[in-house]
Amino acid sequence: MRRAMPMRSVAVVVSVVFCLLGRLCQAEDALAGVPWFQALSMFHFPHLWTVDLDEHNFASVINSTTSKYVMVEFYAPWCPHCQHFAPEYERLGLTVSRFNNASNAARSRALQPPFASPAILSATVDCVAHEGICEDWGVTGFPTLLWGMREDWQARAGDRLKQINVTDPTTEAVEEWLGKEAHIDLSEFHVSRQEVMPFFRTQLAGTQPQALPSNLSSLPAIGLPVLPHTASAADLWDVQVAVGLLIHNAVSQLVKEHVDQGAATKGRAVLANFTSLLARRFPEHPDAFGAKASHTPPCRASLAALSRRLDGTTGITAGKVNNSDLDPDHLEQGWQLCGMPWVDYGERGWRSCRGTWPGKRGFTCGLWTLFHAVAAQAEDDDAASDLHILHATVSTFFDCDECRKHFEQIPVNPQDLVNRQAVQLWWWRTHNNVNRRVKSFEDRLQDGDPAFPKVQWPSPAECPSCRLPKRPRAFLQRRAPSPLRPERSEDELAQPAEEEEVWDFGEVASFLERYYSPASAHGR
Repeated sequence: MRRAMPMRSVAVVVSVVFCLLGRLCQAEDALAGVPWFQALSMFHFPHLWTVDLDEHNFASVINSTTSKYVMVEFYAPWCPHCQHFAPEYERLGLTVSRFNNASNAARSRALQPPFASPAILSATVDCVAHEGICEDWGVTGFPTLLWGMREDWQARAGDRLKQINVTDPTTEAVEEWLGKEAHIDLSEFHVSRQEVMPFFRTQLAGTQPQALPSNLSSLPAIGLPVLPHTASAADLWDVQVAVGLLIHNAVSQLVKEHVDQGAATKGRAVLANFTSLLARRFPEHPDAFGAKASHTPPCRASLAALSRRLDGTTGITAGKVNNSDLDPDHLEQGWQLCGMPWVDYGERGWRSCRGTWPGKRGFTCGLWTLFHAVAAQAEDDDAASDLHILHATVSTFFDCDECRKHFEQIPVNPQDLVNRQAVQLWWWRTHNNVNRRVKSFEDRLQDGDPAFPKVQWPSPAECPSCRLPKRPRAFLQRRAPSPLRPERSEDELAQPAEEEEVWDFGEVASFLERYYSPASAHGR
């Protein structure tokens, strides 16, 4: 039987501010069951230097430890803040491991008993898999990092524990807190991100070392496996998941904005245009879901129904837009994308867009696939309009401010809009532009997905004929732009000469046609 803990009447409280966006992931969502849109982002980071605790071993590990202090991270694998903090906490775990080794060595030299060691036990609890533990310890947000003496944990005295309070969720910030609040100096044993990140990436890529060393300074350089995506066609399942998630996020935003008439009116119109476009262009396989040729394919039919709802008078009262009728829970009870239960999206998750590193691929991968697939089906006369609708959707509803601003700064020139092929090349060039920018961040932080490194796409393996022999930069800058040879962006011209890619734009256009054709794409 679970016992309610005194943590709910905490005497010593230090608020957790482990937020990347100014808020915590709320625990009640996870404890009541994981909604489909949160299940899509669930990710379990490998625990190499911290101990996994659950209902079976929590008490035994706490009661048997000889460490003086215990630090436990309570997390939810769907929570983006937890995913970003996961490698930082493991890095802290290695720092603590070095500190423990030094403390134990000093204790042994002084012939002191084990309990005299100031060592720290670093542990984690998955609050989705083991919600009872998190309820017992009064966890209300993720991640929550509790710190205290071994005796207080063993006595289940939650009121004597502290929550580690940092505004910057990094190893360095927690080390600083421990120095100020617990008077424990970990600076001598600090592990840099550059030192440990390759080891994490190797683990996530599937390489299992014989042992997990507490000191990595003597490890040889690790060769990371590169697993390029070489599918012969786009995966339409990931498009379907991305569209469902985008619509969910969009209607959630519209409900919040309904008090602002300007934002509410504009947002609803943008979403109506987006769903109307997909009612015509959603990339369904010709025999999707067994639909007969005389019937509208189910995904397009469902999107047409939603578009009519958005474009009608349902949410307009006395000339004012009231987007409260678009509450996502209420909407999803009466409307399904492609006629599929929403829970199926969470259970099946991403397929070709599934990443091997927290926060990577997934939604953005699915969106890029959607943009390319829609462009591949456009008519010459409508291609420019289609691009503007998708562009407005990203500008209005994509929830990464910095990413959105960069996307909006990428120019759309007249020659990019002359026909379908020109629009396809604009999306391809923009995708590579973003890849190049993201790669620079991932190289600096060393947190890219090891199985899917950011490269200029398509790779030589996917399209051997898409590249030409490299030519001098001056030649590249002299060429006049055309629909098949677009103007080069400042980001592209800023690349070092040795990184230049010289493309055969006609071959690239042919590749895009083949890869994103619904007839050749992978469906459900």
